[in-house]
Amino acid sequence: MKTSASAEPGLPESGINVRLNHKSFIELVTRTPYSRAKKIVRKVDRDGQDFYSMLGIEDFTAQSKVSIHPEFVVFAYHLYGLSRRLFMHIVFYELNNENGRFAINAEMMQRFRRFCALFGEKEESDKAILHATRSLVRKNTMTAVEDDEYMLNPLVAGGANENKRRKLIDSYSALLKKKGLDTAMDFYPRYLPTL
Repeated sequence: MKTSASAEPGLPESGINVRLNHKSFIELVTRTPYSRAKKIVRKVDRDGQDFYSMLGIEDFTAQSKVSIHPEFVVFAYHLYGLSRRLFMHIVFYELNNENGRFAINAEMMQRFRRFCALFGEKEESDKAILHATRSLVRKNTMTAVEDDEYMLNPLVAGGANENKRRKLIDSYSALLKKKGLDTAMDFYPRYLPTL
């Protein structure tokens, strides 16, 4: 295998450095206040030489203290492209689990672009991100509270426990009523039909 002097040993000159890409991803997800990951190792003496054996990884990188409900999985399955990426980013990185709210503003869009760049996705315009947001609103996964503030449908995610989730459901229902929407029809997420 051809390698260059500057390349990491064992990596092809024109290949993608998967380890460095993975490292960047782990650094991003472990920078959130509630996330962490650490290796659990033990020192082993073998023939007079010490080496470390990894027993496992205590990994909490996806635990941003967000409660995800079964509807989350069903709904995310029916999303595509930019809407899916935006939805995942909101749930794991932007959502306030206590009140179910998040902002979609210039700073949030920039964080979203950095997140997408880790996966090699093209940089989306503000217009495209706002279009994906409107699509998610039409599918009843969220609703606008104010200009750039939204509330995620608590059937999908949010609420640290069942009591807090019920309070979020009450708040979301009141918000829908205030907008003149039907709490029976406009509350449940709309799924795309599958063939």
